[in-house]
Amino acid sequence: MPTKINLALPVYGAAYKSVFVRSLFAALTHESLSSYAFTLSEIEYTDIPFSRNYLLTNFYYKKLDCSHILMIDSDMGFSPDLIAAMLALDKPVVGTLYPRRLVDLRKLHSLSKLPFDKAFAQSLEFLGTIIEPRQEMDGFVRVSLCGTGIFLVSRDCVARIIEKLPETVNRSRYRKNKYAAQFESFLTPFSKIVTPDVDLPTDFSFCHRWAQQCGGEIWASYDRKVAHAGSLTVSAAYSDL
Repeated sequence: MPTKINLALPVYGAAYKSVFVRSLFAALTHESLSSYAFTLSEIEYTDIPFSRNYLLTNFYYKKLDCSHILMIDSDMGFSPDLIAAMLALDKPVVGTLYPRRLVDLRKLHSLSKLPFDKAFAQSLEFLGTIIEPRQEMDGFVRVSLCGTGIFLVSRDCVARIIEKLPETVNRSRYRKNKYAAQFESFLTPFSKIVTPDVDLPTDFSFCHRWAQQCGGEIWASYDRKVAHAGSLTVSAAYSDL
């Protein structure tokens, strides 16, 4: 029997970017994934932490034949061999170092003497923190935090979070939610961590719980291009040509 993966898609605004559709099709039909089987889960919901928590809960309690959950946001683009490489790494949590959807054009201009690919990359801000001294393996690097736009989590990881952090299992708060009502317990590792000293976004909150509170490892791809699609607003005067 092939290893089965739960492909989980949090969809915002009922829209899939074309770069995501092309990337997903190329990956799922790539020979490197021929030994894997996939099931599909998705949710269209405006609350991002809830969406990720729902998909994780659905995976853990409803997709019992799946060894991993693979979350991919609908605005991400990636090379066809990335997913197979993430699975082959055989780590409990694997992500990618990808850029925010913002280009520092002044910095890009100041780097004009560099090759374009290097100048462009250096004008972007990447989501993630590499642990020093660096630990690398097959194009991946160990990190303390990374974005969850392309994020692979093993069943063993979820079980360990439940064991170490029982407060992430909620049995009452979401009873009236139409998505969560089907579950006896609702998992909340993606809920935002907010304290007087820190306010972490949902992706970093999961990473903090896993790496800092559970002592787990996170690895992220760093040598493959990853696209993060969005809208672009331009402003210029024709007289500046």
